[in-house]
Amino acid sequence: MSFRESISDRPATIKVGRGPHAGVFCVPKALLCNSSTYFKTALNSAFIEGQTQAINLDDEDPVVFRTYVAWLYQGQLNSQDIERALDDPQNFGQHIAELIVFADKRGITELQNDGISMFLSYIYKNGLATLDAINCIYDMPKSQEMVQLRWLLANEEAWHGRRLERNIDHWHPEYMAQIIKVYKSSLDHARVRMLGNIDAGGAILCNLVHIHQGQGCSSLAKNTYIPAPPPAQEPPKKKQKTSSTTLTVELLDD
Repeated sequence: MSFRESISDRPATIKVGRGPHAGVFCVPKALLCNSSTYFKTALNSAFIEGQTQAINLDDEDPVVFRTYVAWLYQGQLNSQDIERALDDPQNFGQHIAELIVFADKRGITELQNDGISMFLSYIYKNGLATLDAINCIYDMPKSQEMVQLRWLLANEEAWHGRRLERNIDHWHPEYMAQIIKVYKSSLDHARVRMLGNIDAGGAILCNLVHIHQGQGCSSLAKNTYIPAPPPAQEPPKKKQKTSSTTLTVELLDD
C-alpha cells in the first residue's frame, strides 16, 4: 500500500496518557501498522483492540506520541517543529530520549533509528546529554544498538565533559561503571570524539547504533538538529508626540 493510500485508510483511535492531560489521536490504521509491530498485532487481533480499532496507552506521554504522528506524515523528525511544541526548548534532548524509548517499546524500528540520529546530532551541537536523558537510555533493554549508544554517551562524558567534578549521587550506576571502563581503556581511539563522524556522513555511527534490514541508511542525513529560530519580536512602537495646550485665563476687573 502506497503512502497516499495509507493516509486514506480507515482510522484507529489511540488514547494516550491519563487524566486531564490525556490526548486522543485518530490515525490511519495503515500508517500505524506499517510502522509498528505493536500496532500491527494489536489492531489485527481478535481481542478488544482489534474489534473496536481503539487502543488505550495510558502509560505513554501524549507529547511524545504527537511527535510520532508527525513523523508518520513527514517521514523524518523536524527539530524546529518539535522545539516549538515543547514547553521548554531546553527539554529537547530529554524528549528525543523518551521518543527512542517509546519507539523501542512499540516496535517502531525506523523511528528508533531516526530518534537516535537526532539525539546524537543534538548532543554533538549542544554538548553532553542531560542526566535525565541518559537515564532514559540506560533504563532501556540492552539491545546491541543500545549498548553501543551507551558507550558513545560514556565516551563523550569521560573525554569531553567536566561534570564528574560535581555531585554524582543521582547518576545512573551503569553509566558511572561504563565511564570508568572508558578511563581504564588502553585503546588510543577511545580518546577520539566518535560523534565527529557525523560530519563525515556518519557511516561508522550508523553501523553502531542503527537497526538495519538490508537497506541503505539516510537517517543521519535527514534527522539533523537545527534549532528553532527565536520568536519574532514586534518592533517597539514609536512614541507619539503630544502637543501641549496652554490655557490662558483673563481676569476681568469689576
